[in-house]
Amino acid sequence: GPAIDYEHLSIGTGAAPAGLDVPGVVERAHAARPLGRVRALIAALAAAPDGVRVAVVGGGTAGVEAAFAIRARLAARGSVALLEAAPRLLPGRTAAAAEAALRELRAAGIGVALGARVGAGEEGSLAVGFGAHVPAELAVWAGGVTAAPLGRDAGLASDERGYVLVDGNLRSVSHPAIFAVGDAAALSEAPSAPKAGAYAVRQGPVLAKNLAALCTGRPLTRSYRPQHDQL
Repeated sequence: GPAIDYEHLSIGTGAAPAGLDVPGVVERAHAARPLGRVRALIAALAAAPDGVRVAVVGGGTAGVEAAFAIRARLAARGSVALLEAAPRLLPGRTAAAAEAALRELRAAGIGVALGARVGAGEEGSLAVGFGAHVPAELAVWAGGVTAAPLGRDAGLASDERGYVLVDGNLRSVSHPAIFAVGDAAALSEAPSAPKAGAYAVRQGPVLAKNLAALCTGRPLTRSYRPQHDQL
């Protein structure tokens, strides 16, 4: 498309789904990100025949929630399995949360396979580990996120994962005319802040105030500090 000039720029592209470079995944799996893609998944579930086998890849928060939602939507029409490469569910959460999730998943009739790293997506199945295959006419990919390529490709200072590095004002540490927020950014003052919407939405008011200040020649006074508890 055409080039667009700017004086100030804000990048809020979000992150990209991780693991889509696994052979066969892009062609055969429904990605849980961006959220708009879930429409296609809902349509596929509605059109699926009785007895359909669904595999959700990724045992983080999104994967666990997706497995429960799909189980409820399918009711008795099919089966759901959850595959996680790590030895436990909900990496980054407490052990008690992981145990509770595992207990409730099993109570809901959802199969759980831990230590199951998907190596390829195939017609009607997923290749896991060393030669094992998990039957799945429908696969859902919720394997975490990775940085969108825009920031790194544009030459902006980025962290080791490729997220645009910003200061407390949400301003690029290398290009002061550029801001980055949400899952597109990494906070230099809080590098371990999770990539989650509960944090991104709270950056919105800070960004708005700072952009308004910048455009009217006033100093930036609003700084974002991640909350200690997600919600």
